[in-house]
Amino acid sequence: MFGIFVLLGFILFLVPIAVAVFTIISLWYIFKKAGKEGWEAIVPVYNSIVLLEITGLPMWYIALFFVPFGNIYALVRVYLELATRFKQSTGFGIGLIFLSPIFLGMLAFNKQITYEAPQPFANVFCSNCGSKINLNDKFCTNCGEKVEKLKDICLNCGSKVKKDDKFCTHCGTKI
Repeated sequence: MFGIFVLLGFILFLVPIAVAVFTIISLWYIFKKAGKEGWEAIVPVYNSIVLLEITGLPMWYIALFFVPFGNIYALVRVYLELATRFKQSTGFGIGLIFLSPIFLGMLAFNKQITYEAPQPFANVFCSNCGSKINLNDKFCTNCGEKVEKLKDICLNCGSKVKKDDKFCTHCGTKI
């Protein structure tokens, strides 16, 4: 009888460790798919910052991770956005929320799932319908109106530039 309790205790000890190791390995591969270094997945707090970069969410979300109930909201948003960045559905994002190790493993090890970096947005709106315009779009995604080349905005980071600037003062991109 004592042997059964020892075996059960050993299993209950090993399973969470195995799940944690699998999750860390999955995050390592997800970070690599997103163009980051794999080791960044194992550094506490810094991995959350990198995850925010990967998802394109604002850095102030890091503060939400330390606020009760705010951390739940932030984690839900990060996982839903992570699914979007890897071209997956909202249902997949919900799977990330409730069954993280399984769905992180799917993101990490499925070669058909690829990463798409968040596109920069600026405070530029379509002159026809008023929708926010992605800096890389040639046409408005809402109404199809052709987007004129933006001369006063860096197409890489969305910062305002002056007429005579040859490079963006914020990111260094040639204008």
